[in-house]
Amino acid sequence: MSETDVVAERVKAGWRDHDADPEGVLTSVSEVFESAGDAGAVASLTGLVLHVSSEHLAEPERGLSLLDRIGESAPGASEEAARATLARSRGALLLSLGRAEEAEACIDAACLPGQERSSVIARVNAIAAGALGARKRWPEAAACFRTALEAAGDSPSSDDPAARSLAVTGNNLACSLEETADRDAAMDELLLTASRAGRRYWEIAGGWTEVERADYRLAMTQLALGRPQEALEHARACLQVCRDNEAEAGELFFAHEALAKSQHACGDADAARASRESASEQVSAISDDGFRGYCEGELRKLDALLER
Repeated sequence: MSETDVVAERVKAGWRDHDADPEGVLTSVSEVFESAGDAGAVASLTGLVLHVSSEHLAEPERGLSLLDRIGESAPGASEEAARATLARSRGALLLSLGRAEEAEACIDAACLPGQERSSVIARVNAIAAGALGARKRWPEAAACFRTALEAAGDSPSSDDPAARSLAVTGNNLACSLEETADRDAAMDELLLTASRAGRRYWEIAGGWTEVERADYRLAMTQLALGRPQEALEHARACLQVCRDNEAEAGELFFAHEALAKSQHACGDADAARASRESASEQVSAISDDGFRGYCEGELRKLDALLER
């Protein structure tokens, strides 16, 4: 196996295991920094290290240290694209630590020839917002996310990486805030802004699967905000996209689940029960045992909700 293949395998395993064992993942990938022989390998390591250190462990200082090690030891780090990736990632972590002047210098260093500085600003601020959200620093996260949205504008092109950064961060912020019980009005505003941004930018940067999942996320967001009619609209949109594209059973399961939850919140018990049955029908068609087991657990949660 070549050194490039070793790096690829470690990164693949890292994304698979990072939820359950973030510490182990960072240890594992740290062992192959010196094998990252090109800009692509550096980018894959950087993305994983950045995500795990900042969003799962909420340790941006540690992330900075690891990024510095990649820059010092990875042979591919000398390539222009790799330097830009590292600068952009360092800038995001520095910004999340309140070190704005240093972050600005990283943004300058990350701008490749012909690249719009606004796109880099959007990406750096979006990543910083995610890092701040992981540490529950919601006012700062909201400020960075607003800056990212302003920098990206309403209609970035599909090949602008900022669109994907905003879509991912919007989804992640929304997921975290939905699960936060003691939200205040400002957090509710960020929740809705993030969820809507996820939907808007996935339509630019993703395919139909990302779009229907973003509608699912918006349905959950609207339920969390006590807006069942709006939730119902997005649940229906999610299901329609799944049907239009002959989605697999797993996607259809969650579309029907969202519809059942929204109908229940609207007070339509009969419709909710029918949607629950439609969700249940999809479970047996899910081929992956682990995923099917997860959906069975979600179905039990739905049953408990509908009994209230």
